[in-house]
Amino acid sequence: MSRMLNPESSRPCRLHGGCGRDLADQLSSEHQIRKGGKLVWVKKEKDGSQNHLLDCLMLADACADATWTPSLPVYVLQLRQAERAANAPAAPRRKKEQPRPVERRWG
Repeated sequence: MSRMLNPESSRPCRLHGGCGRDLADQLSSEHQIRKGGKLVWVKKEKDGSQNHLLDCLMLADACADATWTPSLPVYVLQLRQAERAANAPAAPRRKKEQPRPVERRWG
């Protein structure tokens, strides 16, 4: 989240000036701390504040970020390629070869 809110970031998060206080509260309801060598999200307040909009923002960012695997742009590209392949004209069918008559030679 800090990368998204940093104005110097290559992909900062910009919000409309008319956003309500509830959005700001939800976006700032958690922060990351290092626990046992791992980064973990923890709630800032234990008052049961909601963070659904923060979750939505993080998931949307992950979908739009091409460095995540699979990212939404890569997935959409794969879907389009599969659709093109499904709609491509079928290769012409080859005629079945008729069996050749066997010559019988006696003797």
